[in-house]
Amino acid sequence: MIHLWALACIKASLLLFFNRMFASSNNTLRWTVYFSLCLIFVWVITFTAVSTFQCTPVSFFWDSGVAGKCITSDWTSRTAIAICDTIFNLATDFLCLMA
Repeated sequence: MIHLWALACIKASLLLFFNRMFASSNNTLRWTVYFSLCLIFVWVITFTAVSTFQCTPVSFFWDSGVAGKCITSDWTSRTAIAICDTIFNLATDFLCLMA
């Protein structure tokens, strides 16, 4: 989960740098930067919530001695979540490059 927030902060840093350097003369770039920042942080908050609350109770994720279940108990669910995360990270990387 730490890598999600680290990536979001790095992308936000780059976008805010672009905003400071180039957006004073380009209003479209400014709105693109703000949209990208909102999109990135909404995704990070959503993915953090999915990662945190994927097990009921939450402690079942790290303590198998507790009775509970997870939504990602099989390989297919974990792979689907990882693929969604990868696709979104690639898309936001390209969005940051295009801004």
